Amino acid sequence: MSVLATDDFNRADAATLGSNWSRAFGSSADMGIFSNQVDVASANTFAMAYYNALAWPDDQYSQAKVIALASHSMMVICRASTATSTSWYGGGCGSSLFGNNNYRIARRISGGSVTSLASVATNVAANDVLKLECTGGTGPALALYRNGSSMVTFTDSGGVSSGQAGLQAQNNNGNVALWDDWEGGDFAAAGGTNRWLALLGVGS
Repeated sequence: MSVLATDDFNRADAATLGSNWSRAFGSSADMGIFSNQVDVASANTFAMAYYNALAWPDDQYSQAKVIALASHSMMVICRASTATSTSWYGGGCGSSLFGNNNYRIARRISGGSVTSLASVATNVAANDVLKLECTGGTGPALALYRNGSSMVTFTDSGGVSSGQAGLQAQNNNGNVALWDDWEGGDFAAAGGTNRWLALLGVGS
């Protein structure tokens, strides 16, 4: 496993996450910076962003620290589409979206409804570090971790084959920090060129 990119969001408050991040296709708002952490720039809007400063491998992971629970949903994202269709895998929770804050793996394909693929009756909490792993082609193996421990897994029978790693949230109020300390990577052996570029801060 190799780290490809990191972001601690330690910079001035802003309505976007900066030039290395793009609003995902289908997102109705930007994710922004508030108090050196990630918030939703516009309240009551679905916000998703992906890290754009590298070409993501199909097998990837996305990880971040929960600062506070969003009122609607919050997920670390794998394989987010960049154009023409709203597709992604997410790992996290959604109190309004799914009726509770249970750990959950979800999917959206080509702008359809968000579908819950698997869940466990344990609630996400502040300070949890969530990590979603996505490996395989159009029928990938998905695994959601809390603080390094496996919470829920699912093997999709056919869905999203490629895309970008990132973050998602929807909250009733603006200026509320939700995420911090994001990391994304692949499943190559650690210590390669990408690992050294990440350590040097290239592309972060």
